[in-house]
Amino acid sequence: MAKNTKANNTNGHMNRREILRQQQAAQARRKRTITVVCIALAVVVVIAAVALIVTHVNSVNHQKNTAGAATAQIKPPDLTSDGTAIIVNPAAKDAALTIDVHEDFQCPICKSFEDTFGSAMNQIIDNNQALVRYHVRSFLDINENNDWSNLAAQGAMCADTVGKFKPYHDTVFANQPAVEGTGYTNQELSTTFAQQAGITGDDLTKFQACYNNHQTSQVVSTMESLNMSAGVQGTPAFFVNGKSIDLQTLAGLKSNDAATLLAAFQKAAGLS
Repeated sequence: MAKNTKANNTNGHMNRREILRQQQAAQARRKRTITVVCIALAVVVVIAAVALIVTHVNSVNHQKNTAGAATAQIKPPDLTSDGTAIIVNPAAKDAALTIDVHEDFQCPICKSFEDTFGSAMNQIIDNNQALVRYHVRSFLDINENNDWSNLAAQGAMCADTVGKFKPYHDTVFANQPAVEGTGYTNQELSTTFAQQAGITGDDLTKFQACYNNHQTSQVVSTMESLNMSAGVQGTPAFFVNGKSIDLQTLAGLKSNDAATLLAAFQKAAGLS
Protein backbone atom coordinates (compact mmCIF):
# COMPACT_ATOMS: atom_id res chain seq x y z
CA MET A 1 0.00 0.00 0.00
CA ALA A 2 2.75 2.40 0.96
CA LYS A 3 4.44 1.91 -2.38
CA ASN A 4 1.23 2.69 -4.27
CA THR A 5 0.65 5.82 -2.18
CA LYS A 6 4.17 7.02 -2.87
CA ALA A 7 3.75 6.38 -6.58
CA ASN A 8 0.49 8.27 -6.57
CA ASN A 9 2.08 11.20 -4.79
CA THR A 10 4.95 11.21 -7.28
CA ASN A 11 2.54 11.16 -10.20
CA GLY A 12 0.55 13.94 -8.56
CA HIS A 13 3.66 16.10 -8.21
CA MET A 14 4.61 15.43 -11.82
CA ASN A 15 1.11 16.31 -13.00
CA ARG A 16 1.17 19.54 -11.01
CA ARG A 17 4.60 20.39 -12.38
CA GLU A 18 3.42 19.67 -15.92
CA ILE A 19 0.32 21.79 -15.40
CA LEU A 20 2.47 24.58 -13.94
CA ARG A 21 4.89 24.30 -16.86
CA GLN A 22 2.04 24.48 -19.34
CA GLN A 23 0.55 27.46 -17.53
CA GLN A 24 3.93 29.23 -17.55
CA ALA A 25 4.40 28.42 -21.25
CA ALA A 26 0.93 29.72 -22.06
CA GLN A 27 1.62 32.88 -20.07
CA ALA A 28 4.89 33.37 -21.94
CA ARG A 29 3.10 32.94 -25.26
CA ARG A 30 0.50 35.52 -24.22
CA LYS A 31 3.27 37.96 -23.29
CA ARG A 32 5.00 37.41 -26.62
CA THR A 33 1.70 37.87 -28.46
CA ILE A 34 0.97 41.07 -26.56
CA THR A 35 4.49 42.34 -27.31
CA VAL A 36 4.16 41.58 -31.03
CA VAL A 37 0.74 43.24 -31.18
CA CYS A 38 2.05 46.30 -29.35
CA ILE A 39 5.00 46.57 -31.72
CA ALA A 40 2.72 46.17 -34.72
CA LEU A 41 0.37 48.83 -33.39
CA ALA A 42 3.31 51.15 -32.76
CA VAL A 43 4.54 50.65 -36.33
CA VAL A 44 1.05 51.38 -37.68
CA VAL A 45 0.84 54.52 -35.59
CA VAL A 46 4.26 55.70 -36.82
CA ILE A 47 3.34 54.98 -40.45
CA ALA A 48 0.04 56.78 -40.03
CA ALA A 49 1.79 59.74 -38.42
CA VAL A 50 4.34 59.94 -41.24
CA ALA A 51 1.59 59.68 -43.84
CA LEU A 52 -0.33 62.44 -42.07
CA ILE A 53 2.74 64.66 -42.00
CA VAL A 54 3.49 64.03 -45.69
CA THR A 55 -0.13 64.69 -46.60
CA HIS A 56 -0.11 67.89 -44.58
CA VAL A 57 3.15 69.09 -46.14
CA ASN A 58 1.89 68.29 -49.63
CA SER A 59 -1.37 70.06 -48.89
CA VAL A 60 0.48 73.14 -47.63
CA ASN A 61 2.76 73.14 -50.68
CA HIS A 62 -0.20 72.73 -53.01
CA GLN A 63 -2.05 75.56 -51.30
CA LYS A 64 1.04 77.78 -51.57
CA ASN A 65 1.57 76.91 -55.22
CA THR A 66 -2.05 77.38 -56.22
CA ALA A 67 -2.86 80.29 -53.94
CA GLY A 68 -3.08 82.51 -56.99
CA ALA A 69 -5.96 80.51 -58.40
CA ALA A 70 -8.27 82.97 -56.65
CA THR A 71 -6.41 85.81 -58.39
CA ALA A 72 -7.29 86.83 -61.92
CA GLN A 73 -6.12 84.03 -64.17
CA ILE A 74 -4.29 84.74 -67.42
CA LYS A 75 -4.90 82.84 -70.64
CA PRO A 76 -1.64 82.44 -72.58
CA PRO A 77 -2.05 84.00 -76.04
CA ASP A 78 -0.82 80.89 -77.87
CA LEU A 79 -2.97 78.39 -75.98
CA THR A 80 -4.87 76.05 -78.31
CA SER A 81 -8.62 76.46 -78.43
CA ASP A 82 -9.08 73.15 -76.58
CA GLY A 83 -6.60 74.14 -73.86
CA THR A 84 -4.31 71.14 -74.36
CA ALA A 85 -1.16 72.82 -75.70
CA ILE A 86 0.79 75.92 -76.63
CA ILE A 87 1.29 76.63 -80.34
CA VAL A 88 4.86 77.84 -80.70
CA ASN A 89 4.61 79.00 -84.33
CA PRO A 90 1.05 80.06 -85.23
CA ALA A 91 2.33 81.31 -88.60
CA ALA A 92 2.66 77.68 -89.70
CA LYS A 93 -1.09 77.04 -89.39
CA ASP A 94 -1.29 75.98 -93.06
CA ALA A 95 1.70 73.62 -92.92
CA ALA A 96 1.20 70.03 -94.07
CA LEU A 97 2.60 68.73 -90.79
CA THR A 98 1.35 69.22 -87.25
CA ILE A 99 3.71 67.97 -84.58
CA ASP A 100 2.45 67.48 -81.03
CA VAL A 101 5.10 67.15 -78.32
CA HIS A 102 4.19 66.00 -74.80
CA GLU A 103 6.85 66.81 -72.19
CA ASP A 104 7.17 67.17 -68.44
CA PHE A 105 9.89 69.50 -67.17
CA GLN A 106 11.05 66.86 -64.66
CA CYS A 107 11.22 64.06 -67.27
CA PRO A 108 14.85 62.94 -67.89
CA ILE A 109 14.02 61.32 -71.24
CA CYS A 110 12.38 64.56 -72.34
CA LYS A 111 15.63 66.34 -71.55
CA SER A 112 17.55 63.74 -73.58
CA PHE A 113 15.30 64.48 -76.55
CA GLU A 114 15.80 68.22 -76.09
CA ASP A 115 19.57 67.81 -75.80
CA THR A 116 19.65 65.71 -78.98
CA PHE A 117 16.98 67.27 -81.19
CA GLY A 118 16.21 70.63 -79.59
CA SER A 119 18.24 72.61 -82.12
CA ALA A 120 16.67 70.71 -85.05
CA MET A 121 13.17 71.28 -83.67
CA ASN A 122 13.88 75.00 -83.39
CA GLN A 123 14.93 75.10 -87.07
CA ILE A 124 11.73 73.32 -88.11
CA ILE A 125 9.77 75.81 -86.00
CA ASP A 126 11.62 78.88 -87.23
CA ASN A 127 11.18 77.78 -90.86
CA ASN A 128 7.48 77.01 -90.28
CA GLN A 129 7.96 73.57 -91.84
CA ALA A 130 5.44 72.19 -89.36
CA LEU A 131 2.92 73.57 -86.93
CA VAL A 132 4.36 72.61 -83.54
CA ARG A 133 2.31 72.32 -80.36
CA TYR A 134 3.82 71.67 -76.94
CA HIS A 135 1.63 69.88 -74.41
CA VAL A 136 3.24 70.88 -71.11
CA ARG A 137 2.60 68.07 -68.65
CA SER A 138 2.90 68.03 -64.86
CA PHE A 139 1.95 64.51 -63.72
CA LEU A 140 5.49 63.69 -62.51
CA ASP A 141 4.83 65.78 -59.41
CA ILE A 142 2.96 62.73 -58.08
CA ASN A 143 5.95 60.44 -58.65
CA GLU A 144 8.50 62.91 -57.31
CA ASN A 145 6.36 64.09 -54.40
CA ASN A 146 6.89 67.76 -55.25
CA ASP A 147 5.29 70.57 -57.27
CA TRP A 148 8.14 71.49 -59.60
CA SER A 149 6.62 70.15 -62.81
CA ASN A 150 3.52 72.22 -62.13
CA LEU A 151 5.48 75.33 -61.19
CA ALA A 152 7.81 75.05 -64.18
CA ALA A 153 4.74 74.64 -66.39
CA GLN A 154 3.22 77.76 -64.82
CA GLY A 155 6.46 79.58 -65.64
CA ALA A 156 6.29 78.42 -69.25
CA MET A 157 2.67 79.60 -69.55
CA CYS A 158 3.65 82.97 -68.08
CA ALA A 159 6.58 83.17 -70.49
CA ASP A 160 4.11 82.81 -73.35
CA THR A 161 2.33 85.96 -72.16
CA VAL A 162 5.50 87.91 -73.03
CA GLY A 163 6.28 85.97 -76.22
CA LYS A 164 9.04 83.81 -74.77
CA PHE A 165 7.52 80.36 -74.35
CA LYS A 166 10.08 78.43 -76.41
CA PRO A 167 13.22 80.17 -75.07
CA TYR A 168 11.94 79.65 -71.52
CA HIS A 169 11.02 76.03 -72.27
CA ASP A 170 14.52 75.39 -73.67
CA THR A 171 16.20 77.08 -70.70
CA VAL A 172 14.31 75.04 -68.11
CA PHE A 173 15.25 71.78 -69.82
CA ALA A 174 18.86 72.87 -70.23
CA ASN A 175 19.00 73.39 -66.46
CA GLN A 176 17.11 70.26 -65.39
CA PRO A 177 18.76 68.91 -62.19
CA ALA A 178 21.06 65.92 -62.73
CA VAL A 179 19.31 64.00 -59.95
CA GLU A 180 15.71 63.22 -60.85
CA GLY A 181 13.25 64.60 -58.33
CA THR A 182 15.57 67.34 -57.04
CA GLY A 183 13.37 69.92 -58.69
CA TYR A 184 13.97 73.57 -59.40
CA THR A 185 13.74 76.62 -57.15
CA ASN A 186 11.37 79.55 -57.28
CA GLN A 187 14.35 81.85 -57.75
CA GLU A 188 15.36 79.90 -60.85
CA LEU A 189 11.88 79.70 -62.33
CA SER A 190 10.91 83.29 -61.57
CA THR A 191 14.17 85.09 -62.30
CA THR A 192 17.25 83.14 -63.39
CA PHE A 193 15.66 81.14 -66.18
CA ALA A 194 13.49 84.05 -67.28
CA GLN A 195 16.52 86.28 -67.71
CA GLN A 196 18.44 83.53 -69.51
CA ALA A 197 15.45 83.19 -71.85
CA GLY A 198 15.74 86.87 -72.73
CA ILE A 199 12.87 88.19 -70.63
CA THR A 200 13.89 91.66 -69.43
CA GLY A 201 12.54 95.06 -68.42
CA ASP A 202 8.78 95.48 -68.27
CA ASP A 203 8.30 91.98 -69.68
CA LEU A 204 10.25 90.53 -66.77
CA THR A 205 8.09 92.48 -64.32
CA LYS A 206 4.94 91.20 -66.05
CA PHE A 207 6.27 87.64 -66.15
CA GLN A 208 7.23 87.64 -62.46
CA ALA A 209 3.84 89.00 -61.41
CA CYS A 210 2.20 86.23 -63.40
CA TYR A 211 4.45 83.54 -61.89
CA ASN A 212 4.46 84.79 -58.31
CA ASN A 213 0.66 85.10 -58.27
CA HIS A 214 0.16 81.71 -59.97
CA GLN A 215 -1.97 83.33 -62.63
CA THR A 216 -1.62 80.37 -65.00
CA SER A 217 -2.18 77.63 -62.40
CA GLN A 218 -5.63 76.78 -63.74
CA VAL A 219 -4.35 76.58 -67.32
CA VAL A 220 -1.64 74.12 -66.21
CA SER A 221 -3.95 71.90 -64.18
CA THR A 222 -6.56 71.87 -66.96
CA MET A 223 -3.93 71.08 -69.59
CA GLU A 224 -2.71 68.08 -67.58
CA SER A 225 -6.22 66.83 -66.94
CA LEU A 226 -7.27 67.09 -70.59
CA ASN A 227 -4.17 65.37 -71.93
CA MET A 228 -4.38 62.60 -69.36
CA SER A 229 -8.04 62.07 -70.24
CA ALA A 230 -7.04 61.87 -73.91
CA GLY A 231 -4.92 58.84 -73.03
CA VAL A 232 -1.42 60.32 -73.21
CA GLN A 233 -0.06 59.10 -69.90
CA GLY A 234 3.70 59.22 -70.41
CA THR A 235 6.40 61.58 -71.62
CA PRO A 236 7.95 62.24 -73.97
CA ALA A 237 5.27 61.45 -76.53
CA PHE A 238 5.13 62.61 -80.14
CA PHE A 239 2.28 62.72 -82.62
CA VAL A 240 2.53 63.72 -86.27
CA ASN A 241 -0.78 64.65 -87.88
CA GLY A 242 -2.41 62.74 -85.06
CA LYS A 243 -0.31 59.58 -85.54
CA SER A 244 1.97 58.43 -82.75
CA ILE A 245 5.66 58.17 -83.60
CA ASP A 246 7.66 55.59 -81.68
CA LEU A 247 10.55 56.91 -79.61
CA GLN A 248 12.77 54.16 -81.00
CA THR A 249 12.27 55.66 -84.45
CA LEU A 250 13.74 58.94 -83.28
CA ALA A 251 16.46 57.24 -81.26
CA GLY A 252 17.49 55.26 -84.35
CA LEU A 253 18.04 58.29 -86.58
CA LYS A 254 21.59 58.46 -87.92
CA SER A 255 21.71 62.23 -87.61
CA ASN A 256 20.09 64.81 -85.36
CA ASP A 257 19.95 67.62 -87.93
CA ALA A 258 16.71 69.33 -88.92
CA ALA A 259 16.44 67.69 -92.35
CA THR A 260 16.72 64.16 -90.91
CA LEU A 261 14.24 64.87 -88.13
CA LEU A 262 11.75 66.50 -90.50
CA ALA A 263 12.03 63.53 -92.88
CA ALA A 264 11.24 61.16 -89.99
CA PHE A 265 8.15 63.21 -89.11
CA GLN A 266 7.03 63.30 -92.75
CA LYS A 267 7.43 59.54 -93.04
CA ALA A 268 5.44 59.00 -89.85
CA ALA A 269 2.65 61.13 -91.32
CA GLY A 270 2.72 59.18 -94.56
CA LEU A 271 3.89 62.18 -96.59
CA SER A 272 7.03 60.58 -97.97
